[in-house]
Amino acid sequence: GHQVDLEGLAAITVSVTSADGSRTRVYRLQLEAPPVELTLAPTWTSIEWPGADGLATADALRQAGILDEVLAIYQWDEATGAWLAYFPAFADVPGVNTLTTLEPGHTYWFAVTETVSWSVPVGGVATAHRASAR
Repeated sequence: GHQVDLEGLAAITVSVTSADGSRTRVYRLQLEAPPVELTLAPTWTSIEWPGADGLATADALRQAGILDEVLAIYQWDEATGAWLAYFPAFADVPGVNTLTTLEPGHTYWFAVTETVSWSVPVGGVATAHRASAR
């Protein structure tokens, strides 16, 4: 058997050759990246989105279970020179929520009602839990 350090790798290729050297099989293994742990505090918290590309803002919060804790999310849009915003409490008010999706590598400002730890799978669905008050 062989051991391989996989830290920091997204995929590996394994070639297996028969004992007589006449046949080779190649296997490509896609590795799941560990989730990125984010902590949102009751002050403004700036994060760079590590999750899925083009994930709807409301869906990200709903899937994480923190829709009620988020007051607002902002992102500066270089193209328009304006702030995009998302306010969960005003989800049904036309024209209020201009931030519709979260994009990897973009910076977002979050305002929350309580400290929330958010486990965001790289390129996947996110889950969260509230910090316990002690």
